[in-house]
Amino acid sequence: MSILDLMYPSISAIIPLHNKSSEIKHTLESLFHYFTIKNLDYEVIIVENGSIDNSKLITEEFIKNHKNMYLFESEKGLGKALKFGIEKSTKQVIWFVPADFLFETSDINYYLTHDIYPQFSICSRAHPESEVNRAINRRLISYIYFLIYKTVLGLNIRDLQGAFIGEALSIKKVTKTVKSDNFFFQTELISRYIKIYSSFTEIPVSVYESETNKTTIKFFRDIFRFIRDLFNYKLDK
Repeated sequence: MSILDLMYPSISAIIPLHNKSSEIKHTLESLFHYFTIKNLDYEVIIVENGSIDNSKLITEEFIKNHKNMYLFESEKGLGKALKFGIEKSTKQVIWFVPADFLFETSDINYYLTHDIYPQFSICSRAHPESEVNRAINRRLISYIYFLIYKTVLGLNIRDLQGAFIGEALSIKKVTKTVKSDNFFFQTELISRYIKIYSSFTEIPVSVYESETNKTTIKFFRDIFRFIRDLFNYKLDK
């Protein structure tokens, strides 16, 4: 382990898992490889979240030989899975990792090598340095979300639905105040975090698009839940 490696904080990678049987093995293999190469103190917390495919079985088989990877279960809902994983985390940094490994390690690597810790970071596909080649339907969904929360909350941050990285203690404190259990969780967490701590940074990402990956987003259902949770949060502020 090098002197530089010893300077890095320990990492809790939190993965909400819902119907990603085609992607989860690649995600776990890549994380193991990255953490091993970097000689980091880490844990991977996978929170199974109501999958009806083989996601859970694939994960169980993989982590049998990986002592720093743990599988839990929560009720269905992205927010519920993230809350559960954040509560279980024990390291200095919390890193939200989508199960399809959307940004691969581009976000955490930038966070560590640019000495951002303990500052809170939003992993932004809208950052001018990001490498993005997303499908039109996903771009459209993201833009509609942006217009909605910008109008209602006045948050002029282009990407609040990707991922986040930050110092664990402050994220845990803010998470206790978040009420959304669904897709709005990230937006509410980031909004509440900024309100309490003010300081944050947006970091560039490289977007990984697997040919086998299928979105689990249901457009009309998730838009409805997003708007409902958004206005509940607005009224609660």
